[in-house]
Amino acid sequence: MRTIVTRISLIVAIITGVTIIQFHVNQLKTKMTTMHNALAAQTAAREKADADFVSTREVANKTTIALKRTADALEAKSAEAAAQAQQIANLNEDRRKLRQERDDAQAELSAYRVSMPTPKDVANAAEKVKTLQDSLVASQEENALLGRQVKRLETLLPTTCGSCPIVLPAALNAKVLVLDPKWGFVVLDAGEDQGMLDHAELLVNRAGKLVAKVQVTRVEKNRCVANIVPGWELTQLMEGDRAIPAYPKS
Repeated sequence: MRTIVTRISLIVAIITGVTIIQFHVNQLKTKMTTMHNALAAQTAAREKADADFVSTREVANKTTIALKRTADALEAKSAEAAAQAQQIANLNEDRRKLRQERDDAQAELSAYRVSMPTPKDVANAAEKVKTLQDSLVASQEENALLGRQVKRLETLLPTTCGSCPIVLPAALNAKVLVLDPKWGFVVLDAGEDQGMLDHAELLVNRAGKLVAKVQVTRVEKNRCVANIVPGWELTQLMEGDRAIPAYPKS
């Protein structure tokens, strides 16, 4: 009887020990699983942080390069604008000198016309007058050429320095000669001789009502070509419509 009780006690103790061991093993597995999941999450977060850091660094590098290119382009545009302004100043100075030479030539020509006492003096004066007249004509032609060059350079300055309105003579009034609605341009009967300038803007009207705005793209002697400004064609343009400066001289 005692042996049976001992065996039963031993079996119960073994079962209890196995149960406790199994309980602790399950707890250990649970902790290990939790730790493994936490480690995996930390690893994924770290990898994502590393990837975000690399991406951010690449974006920063690209931004730095873009800023450098923009700064270089701005510096080049500023230098170009300064060079054009200096060229305009030089041309204006040349015009002033030519105007002074013309005035001197006219004064000298007038002096020769006042008194010619002898036939020899008359002949010399006539030859001198012809020389002065030829010189005056050449100076006037060169002065006109320089004036056109100055106007062209002045129209180029706004494209470099920013959007500045181009002023045209207030009396300029052009007529639409040709209209091409497919390509969006018109031909006007005003050109260089009437004071038209490249890139100038004009308001097209019909019977006093605004029809559209156009911008000059090419200037010839007595006519010009202008594109219709997008968003400003309020009514279908027609041949015979009139165009006046958007920015007339005051």
